[in-house]
Amino acid sequence: MVKHILRNWVLIILGLLLGFSPALLAQPSPVSLSALADNSYIGQYLSHAETKPPPLPAHLTPQHFASLPWQPLSEDIPAFSYSDKDHWFHLSLKNDTQIIQQRLLEISYPPLDRIDIYVVANDRLQNQYFMGDRQPFAQRPMAHRHYVAPLLFEPGQQLDIYSLVRTSSTVTLPVKVWQTSDFYQHDSELTLLWGAFFGIMTIMVIYNLFLYSVIRDPAYLFYILYVLFTSLFVATLKGYSFQYIWPNQPAIQNTTMLISASAAMLGVSLFAKYFLHLKTTLPWGDRLFNIWLGLNALAILCDLFIPYQWMAPIQILLVILTTFSALIVGIYCWRQQVFSAHIYVIAWTCYVVGSILFGLNKLDFIPAHPITENALQIGSLLEIIILSLALADRLNAIRQEKIDMQKQAVDNLRRYELLYENALEGIFRCDLEGRIVHANPALLHHLGYSSLIAMQQAKPNLFNDVFSASDSSAHLKQALTNNGLVSDYEIKGQRLNGEDFWAAISARAITDLSDNSCYVEGFMIDVTDRKQRDKEILELNQTLESRVYERTEQLAQVNKELESFAYSVSHDLKAPLRRIDGFATMLEEDMAEKIDDSDRELLNRIKGQAHEMNDLIDGMLTLSRSSRGQLHLERINLSAMVQEICEHIRSDTTTHARFVIQPDVQAYGDRNWLHSALDNLLRNAVKFSSKKDMPVIEFGKTQQNNTEAYFVRDNGAGFNSQRADNLFVPFQRLHAQSEFEGTGIGLATVARIINRHQGKIWAEAQERKGATFYFSLRG
Repeated sequence: MVKHILRNWVLIILGLLLGFSPALLAQPSPVSLSALADNSYIGQYLSHAETKPPPLPAHLTPQHFASLPWQPLSEDIPAFSYSDKDHWFHLSLKNDTQIIQQRLLEISYPPLDRIDIYVVANDRLQNQYFMGDRQPFAQRPMAHRHYVAPLLFEPGQQLDIYSLVRTSSTVTLPVKVWQTSDFYQHDSELTLLWGAFFGIMTIMVIYNLFLYSVIRDPAYLFYILYVLFTSLFVATLKGYSFQYIWPNQPAIQNTTMLISASAAMLGVSLFAKYFLHLKTTLPWGDRLFNIWLGLNALAILCDLFIPYQWMAPIQILLVILTTFSALIVGIYCWRQQVFSAHIYVIAWTCYVVGSILFGLNKLDFIPAHPITENALQIGSLLEIIILSLALADRLNAIRQEKIDMQKQAVDNLRRYELLYENALEGIFRCDLEGRIVHANPALLHHLGYSSLIAMQQAKPNLFNDVFSASDSSAHLKQALTNNGLVSDYEIKGQRLNGEDFWAAISARAITDLSDNSCYVEGFMIDVTDRKQRDKEILELNQTLESRVYERTEQLAQVNKELESFAYSVSHDLKAPLRRIDGFATMLEEDMAEKIDDSDRELLNRIKGQAHEMNDLIDGMLTLSRSSRGQLHLERINLSAMVQEICEHIRSDTTTHARFVIQPDVQAYGDRNWLHSALDNLLRNAVKFSSKKDMPVIEFGKTQQNNTEAYFVRDNGAGFNSQRADNLFVPFQRLHAQSEFEGTGIGLATVARIINRHQGKIWAEAQERKGATFYFSLRG
């Protein structure tokens, strides 16, 4: 009795433990076939388990399936992101009728690498199917692009369907259970729709290929590239390429999908560059698409060697970035009113929306849905149709542009005819031998013919008749033959009436491609009047040169006589002065004991006036010479020259002035004359600062009124700046003779020396605050 009670408790406890096991709790209740009559997705009836992918046993048993960590699902279409785990799915179906039922289990996501389906009935493995795009297409139970497995239900029978999914792509499991007739009807409708899709794509390729062969616009070629690889991508994604193109090559299925996506983005980038003319309309957009071109080309190479699960997220990101760039660049071009940019933007908006929905679905950001699963194809179809309208608009624009160009060409031809008929220059065409074929009225007038018919009857030869009298005729013909071009070639010719004339000819040799004939065309300007004026000008120039030469000789003779006169004046005037000075000195010495101080003062005045007169004569001679003679220009160190002059001043005078000299001041000029000018300026500064307790004389170089200038500055008496114009006029003084001695010629001499050096001299001063003399030199 006790044993019986204990056994019952053990069974109850085991039952409770097993009843609350998570795996058993996750097992869904069987779904009756009658509940699936609407042919909708049944993901909410599935259970899911994730396991690490260990090697599976050769023969799986129902106990193995029951031991998996099942979890119920709630989505209509279960979707999982990239993972290296095995995904198990469980569906329990029950035939709730009393007749045998046949159903088709469809999983409509072709990119799955491997999908194994195990059908369990009455705890026994009834059927198993091995499919996937890495498995040969022939081993599928039904020859269909999707994964379709037949299910057979006995009356009241329950079937448990277990699916193993192992893939390098995202895991999406759109599952439906079909009645056979409904499946084939739905599949035929869907095949018709996809046939229409690929038919539209094919028509677009053929149509735009024809347009490219006519127009030769690269945009059409890149559009074809984009359409072709987009079609290949969609065909691969939907399983058509594996079913019809390479059913025995499962290894290339995933690689083809990635490569076709990258190649389509290459077409997108190139199409945008050429359709919107980005190199000129939006240079930064052109550079941006150059980047996407490089990255997508690199992605194609990487797709061949890098595993699918690594490249797929990168490829999706590149697709989104490239399409977004196409849209953004299109908007910028639309704002700049680039032709057809508005249609381009509308088209790419459709594609971008579809790409975003598709990419977000594959990255598991939004749930799977028929719209998101097919968003890329829907967006692509709309975008391609709208872009075809843009290309048609472009074709119409090209046609209209061609019409406008033809109209413009006709207008230009009319304007050319008007210019040809009314041109002042003679326009001609002749063969290489010189026989004139065509000529405008101006040329007929130049040559002396009354009409074109008269000239054609005379058959003049350009080289042998018109310019035969000139030695340059043969040279002109040779230049045209060898170089094919002459420009402003001046040659002497003869009119029909025998009158000579001069012409400037510009012509070129041209080959007519229609018959390979060569001819010369050009124009001729009558320059007879100019030649006559040139001759007269030449004669006048020769006369002028002769007169200038004669005048120069006369001036040279006058200067020579003036120099002789100045020497004579100097000698004749200085001789009496020396005698006066000598007689006064002798009188002072001989009568030293007989004359008083007043007489001695008079004698000193006589000698002083004689010396002053001598200095005045020297100054006048220097002033005269400063306007004549040739300058010997050289590089001079003015600082050293000023230092030498200052030493002479100290030895000649009793000045106690302090000299401040800027070192290494260089100038380009005549050494002797610049020495004379600086000597005058420095002695002038010493003289007018002699009454100062601490006179300071400065020399240097500075910038004055944006000009490099040299200066001599003192802190002496200064002068009224309003009278500065009189400084450089001979015998003009700004101070009384009794206040500061001088001849009144020194600054005038300095001014002439500076002027001969093509420089300028000016002064700035204030009364009793000193003066500054500036001068500039050319070079």
